[in-house]
Amino acid sequence: MSGISAKMLQAAAGARDEGATVAYVAASTADRITSIDISDPSNLTQLDSFSNANLDVAYGVALDVTNQVAYVISLNTDSITSIDISDPSNLSELDSYSSATLDFPFDVALDVTNQVAYVAAYDVDSITSIDISDPSNLSELDSYSSANLANTRSVVLDLINQVAYAPSSSADRITSIDISDPSNLSELDSYSSANLDGANSIALDLTNQVAYVGSFSADSITSIDISDPSNLTELDSFTSADLDFVEDIALDLTNQVAYVASRGTDSITSIDISDPSNLTQLDSYSSGNLDFVENIALDLINQVAYAVSTRADSITSIDISDPSNLTELDSFSNANLDSSRGVALNIPGPASTNAYE
Repeated sequence: MSGISAKMLQAAAGARDEGATVAYVAASTADRITSIDISDPSNLTQLDSFSNANLDVAYGVALDVTNQVAYVISLNTDSITSIDISDPSNLSELDSYSSATLDFPFDVALDVTNQVAYVAAYDVDSITSIDISDPSNLSELDSYSSANLANTRSVVLDLINQVAYAPSSSADRITSIDISDPSNLSELDSYSSANLDGANSIALDLTNQVAYVGSFSADSITSIDISDPSNLTELDSFTSADLDFVEDIALDLTNQVAYVASRGTDSITSIDISDPSNLTQLDSYSSGNLDFVENIALDLINQVAYAVSTRADSITSIDISDPSNLTELDSFSNANLDSSRGVALNIPGPASTNAYE
């Protein structure tokens, strides 16, 4: 394990008082997952990279930091693959599961408490639950498909109320799914609006019971009241030229700021969400290193955002300590990051890992 610092090992074990030290990037053209040393956000370096046939068009990644497993979804293999990340310098595969219900999987979210992965599959308009209690033997629990999930590209979890939320980029809506029994998924409600035109990304503020939905056609972020998952209602919607083709949203709930990745403007934009009924923009940062920015993960301890970009083949660190003055710290690019699509960090929290507990 030469080159792995004590701080990195501590964080890998799930230490909550440390910031992130490793980022994991899924790259769709390179067909691989790559580990990046981010212990110094101003000096990003590669640790390892793993590729095989199961990762053909690797698209998204979520981390179980407790068990040290990354779950990678891949478009061409209609699969979810478990990767051992206990040594970030020596990544290895544990298992891979493929199914027709995972046709063109765009996103994955983990219920770490119950050891279930939820996969949003674009081509079959579905949310599928996968048993990950044994990462070396993945198995399917259930799959729910609906016209309200047409071309769904994202999924997030409310484990308190046992509800999953998924946007639909074709039906222009957000749908709530009862996950109290992962073997019997059912729909609770679905809400549509012109502000959700091309709805493709979502993040939750569970304290205030608000979902924030990004829409690539409406160039917007929309706040949805989810206090009653069976009766979703809209609170506000904010649109801006800086939000051209929204791709992803991550929330800093302590400071009540949403960070929005927009590939049309190659930018990260900070939005004040302290009043969900009155969303306002704080700042927007654009760079060539964010060319076709696709996904964003937050290290809220060190106040750094990490964004991956498909055209720049890069991971870029952004200082978010002042959300009204975003600045770039570093950017790392190589062939292993060709068409970078997904990123997750080795610290707990949905804004970092796409995992919930």
